Amino acid sequence: MLEVMFGTLVLSISLLAAFTSQLLSLNLVRSARDVNTATSELTAALEEVITPNIDAIPAQFAPGAAIAKYQERALRDQSVVVTYPNFAGGAVPNPLEVVVTINWTAWNGRAATLSLSTLKAR
Repeated sequence: MLEVMFGTLVLSISLLAAFTSQLLSLNLVRSARDVNTATSELTAALEEVITPNIDAIPAQFAPGAAIAKYQERALRDQSVVVTYPNFAGGAVPNPLEVVVTINWTAWNGRAATLSLSTLKAR
């Protein structure tokens, strides 16, 4: 009887460890999926922003304003914002630094952010 109880205890601990590792693995997959989706959204938004002529970019995509096309699209509470760190109004510098940032709420309820930047020259 004692051997059966000991065996049951060992089996229970083993199953608990396996279950915990499965949950951790699932959480990592969810996080990776969010980051992968955010990267795809950022890449698409960055390509769209840098496509026009350099002088038209700040007028077409207002600095600090969210891009409407990428709001609430693929991730929960998704927002994509464009900024131009080396542009404060007036003449557009050459090259123009473009930073696209995505903010979203991750699967676990935490805020998440990812950014891509590039330079656009004449």
